[in-house]
Amino acid sequence: MWKDGFFYPTEEQLVEFEEAIELACYYQSSVPLTEEQCQAPIPGAVDRPGYFRSRQGELVISFDGDWESYLDESQGYNKNPQRWYVPGGGDLIYTIMQRLQVNESTQWVPGGRVFVDAFGAHRRPAGISAEPEWLLFWSLPRDSDYLGRRPDPARWPPRSALPSV
Repeated sequence: MWKDGFFYPTEEQLVEFEEAIELACYYQSSVPLTEEQCQAPIPGAVDRPGYFRSRQGELVISFDGDWESYLDESQGYNKNPQRWYVPGGGDLIYTIMQRLQVNESTQWVPGGRVFVDAFGAHRRPAGISAEPEWLLFWSLPRDSDYLGRRPDPARWPPRSALPSV
């Protein structure tokens, strides 16, 4: 649900997102998977490598030319390329993809990379030191192992940074 420029995911939507990320880490598939191809991971058998996080701790998600989402490595130029496809992902992944498509509409290039955390999703078009280009802000129903702790409202970026919805 959208309200006042924020996306408010439900608990079910957040669980669906977390389960999809968990499946990506479990299967480590370099080709797109469907949710139907996947079984629940064995508890404790999921590898959560840190190289799918930025230096700031955000989860890095990319979309290929067919808009399939995958976890993307972000640290160092000399690492082996990693691409673990995310099966499904539900409304959160879909909402990020939509916002990225709207944002790219003036220069259509399919795919792209986003940085996702408890604040929302943003891009860094000019590199690591550039100001984030926010695609969406959200208010999570709780803390998340993958997105982090819910932020204090006083730490939110200024209203001028809010993307138009």
